[in-house]
Formats: sequence, structure tokens, C-alpha cells
Amino acid sequence: MSKGNIIMFAGIVAFLFLKEVNAQTNLLSKRISISVESIPMEQALMKLSEVGGFNFSYNSDIFRSDSLVTLKVRNKPVENALKLLFADKMRYKVVGNHIIILPNSEKKNTERTANKEYGMGAYTITGYVFDASTGLALPNATIYEVDGKIVAYSNSIGFYKIVLPSDLNLKGLTYCRYGYLDSILLIRPSKSVQIDVSLQPKQKELIKIQTRTTVLQSDLHGSSIVNWLVPNETMLNAENLKVYEKKTFQVSLLPFVGSNYTLSGTATNNLSLNILAGYSGSVDGIELGGLFNIVKNDVKGLQMAGWGNIVGNNTEGIQMAGYFNLNMGSVTGAQLAGFQNTLRGEMHGIQVSGFNNVTTQHVDGAQITGFVNVALKDVRLAQVAGFVNYGGNIGGIQASGFVNVAMGDVEMAQLTGFVNYGKNIGGLQAAGFVNYADGDVDAAQLAGFVNVCNSVTGTQLAGFVNVAYDTVEAFQGAGFVNYGGSVTGTQLAGFVNVATVENTGFQGAAFVNITQILNGVQLATVNVCDTVESGVPIGFFSFVRKGYHVVELSSDETFFANVAFKTGTARFYNIFKFGKSTANLYSYSYGLGFKRPLKGKHSLDFDFTFSTLQDNGNQTVSVGKLFKFQPWYSYRVAKYFTLAVGPSVSVYNAKIQDSESLFNNIAFHPFYTKDYSGNRLQMWAGIALGMRF
Repeated sequence: MSKGNIIMFAGIVAFLFLKEVNAQTNLLSKRISISVESIPMEQALMKLSEVGGFNFSYNSDIFRSDSLVTLKVRNKPVENALKLLFADKMRYKVVGNHIIILPNSEKKNTERTANKEYGMGAYTITGYVFDASTGLALPNATIYEVDGKIVAYSNSIGFYKIVLPSDLNLKGLTYCRYGYLDSILLIRPSKSVQIDVSLQPKQKELIKIQTRTTVLQSDLHGSSIVNWLVPNETMLNAENLKVYEKKTFQVSLLPFVGSNYTLSGTATNNLSLNILAGYSGSVDGIELGGLFNIVKNDVKGLQMAGWGNIVGNNTEGIQMAGYFNLNMGSVTGAQLAGFQNTLRGEMHGIQVSGFNNVTTQHVDGAQITGFVNVALKDVRLAQVAGFVNYGGNIGGIQASGFVNVAMGDVEMAQLTGFVNYGKNIGGLQAAGFVNYADGDVDAAQLAGFVNVCNSVTGTQLAGFVNVAYDTVEAFQGAGFVNYGGSVTGTQLAGFVNVATVENTGFQGAAFVNITQILNGVQLATVNVCDTVESGVPIGFFSFVRKGYHVVELSSDETFFANVAFKTGTARFYNIFKFGKSTANLYSYSYGLGFKRPLKGKHSLDFDFTFSTLQDNGNQTVSVGKLFKFQPWYSYRVAKYFTLAVGPSVSVYNAKIQDSESLFNNIAFHPFYTKDYSGNRLQMWAGIALGMRF
């Protein structure tokens, strides 16, 4: 302001920069505790402002600043403390972080008499608003008269014009713009003059001056629906003004046609009725809208709209909309929408929609929708969707018709018709097709096709494949393949079991069991492992890389030449054997055996073989079955050479032929012969000599 203007406006008593405030706040309701005794009024106000964290603005001639006062309050509203100081002599206006003190004793009729006498019906204030740090003109600033709620704006060159009625002795003007500290002037009626004001940026760095019609920073005001429904002036006031105006009731036809006019974005309404659509600062009670409810800041209570609710900050209570709810902050309570709920903050309660729910932060409650739930962070209780659920850590249940995705841990359960994905699963994963846990499963994975996880301390059941990269402590059951690291529990598969590290439990498969180290039991057609420490592989063929492998050449009473391959472990091995007699008689044998070491180089072997005998004369003809029990005494001559000898007992069964010479060629002095149902059973004792390599 120029020097001439300062002289002309001797009634200007304060020019104050305000602290940064982010939302409308009723400072008069703030609870404080203070105790001062017999100090000047001005010092008492300073103490009160320090305790409350705000500033006072007042004309020093409306009360005696040196009068002594005593003030003692404990956990009481600021307004109560001011009443103790001034009784009913003052009234108060909240602007940003400032409480303006105005005299309450000046009556309008007295003012009107004085105005009539001096001919002062109204006066005009013009001037320019500048950026204090750059000196450049500042457009889109709001100039607001706090009592009469008269508003003006600075244009593209920073010029403003505001017409004020002279019906009060003292007026408060606030100059404000988003991103700048507010300034307050207290003036008395006078003739039209020019007042230039400079606003200080809130941040140290310079704020670039925008030349658009409006400069709106709020995410709410970035919405296309809000921009379409709410006039620029109304949004500009809502962005710039940080005043607290509480309204018991407001009614709007549209955001630009209502009882709060262009200041609707600064008011807090107890009951808000929007016939088609409305815009308000906050709601502390009930808001009803035919189509749209738009609230810049917070909603506490009930909000209902036929089409959509849009809230710029937090909601405490219930939001209900026929189509959508959109919150830029958090919701504590419930969001209910026919189509979609969108929340950029946290959800403390329940979201229910017909199509989808979206929350960018934590859900401390539940999401329920017909199609898709999205929570970019954690869900404490449940996500229930007809199609897809997506969340961070799930503290309860995810249930969907198609896919569940938890980017963190699931404490209870994931249930879906197709695919589940999570990290550590503390409970159950059940899917019609695939379960994937990028961590551990404590309870169970149940899938129609594939289960995948790091470790299983519970159960994996799949129609096709189970995969546990680390440990299986309880059970894996699959129609085709089980894959695990260390298996301390049970693996059952229709085709293959694989334990890449160790099996200390049980592997049972129709075809193959594979492990690195065996300390348990393998039961399959084929068993493969590297090392057997204390377990045993049982099957048609068992191969242990660091196990028992020998080639045996032998001769016995029936077949003068036999060659056998024995593989597995000394504790339990498989026998594959071929033999030939002096005639055209051949034997094809399979058996099982085990070795019991004696002292030093001595040992006993016990072989049980079953042979099919064939006559390879003119044509190959099966001539019966031979079962033989062959105990051996073995002596290891060298590291890879052993001699063996032992008795045997043979049992032979075949159909009776026209010529009995064949039986005589096979049986060696049988001690038992019996004919039955066209078959002959013979038993005899024999001896065998052999060598092993």
C-alpha cells in the first residue's frame, strides 16, 4: 500500500500474515487449558494464542489492552475462554488460522443514522495483489469481507475491485490465494480508495504465476464432473478461502444456484439438501442429493445421492449412491454404491458395490462387490467379489469367482473358482485351477490343477501338479506330479514325486520317486536317489547312485549259466536275471533281496526270484513259472570281486504236457510233486555257486 493510502486509511490497524492451514477448522471449538492471573488483556490474548496455536486479529481501540484480567480454564473450547474475557461484548470470525475479534455493541440502526448523516451508503476498494517474493501481479486471489461475505477476485494483471456497504464501523478483509499466506486488514468505512497488497508464498521456492482463468490445486477440482458442475468462482473461493462457516441448513438446485451462493465450498452444513446437485465445504450431519453431492472437505454423518457422491477428503459415517462414491481421503463407516466405490485413502469399515470397489490405501474392514475389488495395500478382514480380488496383505479372507491376488500375506483363506496368488498363506488356498503362494503355506492348498508355494507345513492337494520349492512337512497329493525340496511328510502322486534335497518321510507314486538324500521310504515302480542314509527305496527298479550295484555270474542245479544285475541298497535291492539250461530252456527272472553283513569280509545275502521259463526249440513256448529262495554265503575277495555259495529251494508250477520229459529236465530230484486241475506243482532243493563284480 502506498504512503498516501496509509495516511488516508488511519483506521487500518492490522496487516497480518497467517500460518499455513490445509482445511477449514473451527478454532473456536478447539479445547485448551490455560491459567493466568492479573495480567494485561493484550498479554492474556497472546498467551491464549500460544496455547491454541493460532493468531488473533483485532482493532486495539475496541477494548483497553492494558486492563488486568484473570483467566483459568481446563479443557474448554476457545470460545468459552473468550466469553470469560469479553462476556458478550465481542463477536468472532474464523479465517484460516486466525480469529478476528469484532465489537458486538455497534448496532445497525446507529450505523445507518451515521451513514445517512454523512451520506456514506457504500464505498469501493480497488487495488492490486502482488507476489511478495517476485513483485509480479498475482491473479486469481480472493478478496473476502468476513462479515458481509462479499467476494471479489484479482484478474490476470492482479487488479481487484470490491464494493462494501458501510453498515458496520469495523470490517475485516482477507486477501488469500492457494499457495500463499493469507493477509487480513481491519478497516473502517471511508471513501473509495486503492489498497495494494503483497502475499507471501508459503514455500521458499517461487510459485509460478498462472495465467489461466483459475488455478485449482485440489484433486477434487481435477475431476471432470466437478469441473462441469461447479462454477470456476465457486471452486476458486473453496481453494483460496480457509474460513469456518457453519450452516444449519442449505438448499441447492445446482452448485451455482443455492443458498450459499459462490461461498458454498467454504461452508459446513448440518443439513444439506441438493435437489439436483450441490457443492459444499463440509457436511456435519445429513446430505441428500437428487443426482450429485460434492463436498470439498469432510463428511460426518450420512450422505445419500441418486447418482454419485464426491468427497475431497474424509468421510465418517455412511455414503450411499445409486451409481458411484468417490472419496479423495479415507472412509470410516460404510460405502454403498450400485456400481462403484473409489477411495484414495484408507477404508475403516465396509465397501459394498454392484461392480467394483477400489481403495488405494489400507482396508481396515471388508470389500464386497459383484465384480472386482482392489485394495492397493492391506485388507484386514475380507474381500468378496464375483470375479476378481486384488489386495496387499489379507488379514482375513479373499473369496472370488475367478481370481484372487494378494501381493502380501494371507492370514486366513483365499477361495476362488480359478486362480489364487499370495505370498505367505497362514490358512487355506483353494482354487478350481491354480494356487500360487510366493512364500509358505501353513494350512492347505487345494487346486483342481496346480499348487505352487515355497514351503508347506500343511497340505497340498492338486488334480495335476504340486510344487513346494523348499520343504513339505505334512502332505502333498497330486494326480500327476509332486515337487518339493525337503520332504518330512508324505508325497503321493499318480505319476512322479520329486524331492530335490531330502526325503525323511514317505514318497508314494505309481511310476517314479526321485530324491537326493533318502532317510524315509520310497514306494514306486521306479525309485531314484543319490544317497540312502537310513531309509529304503521299494519298487520294481531302484537306483541309488551311491548305493548297491553288482553283476553276478552263477550256476545252479537247473540252469548252468545265469547272469544277474542287482541294484538298490544292501538293505533292499532289485534283481534282474537271465538263465540258460543245457536244453533249449531259458529263464527270465525278477526278484528282491537284502544283504546282512557279518564280521570282516563275510556276509549273508537272501534272494527271492520269480522266473518265467520258455522252451526255445522250434518255437518259443512258455513252460511254467519258477519261484526260488536263494540264501548266499558271500566272501569279498577284493574290493570289486566276491565269491558266493548257497543252497536254494525251488517251487515250479506248469501245465501237464503229453510228454513228461520236460518236467524231468527242469525238476532236480523233487521232494514234492502234486497234480491238480491239469497242473503239476513240484518242489526241490538245490545249490548254486557264483561270483560278483
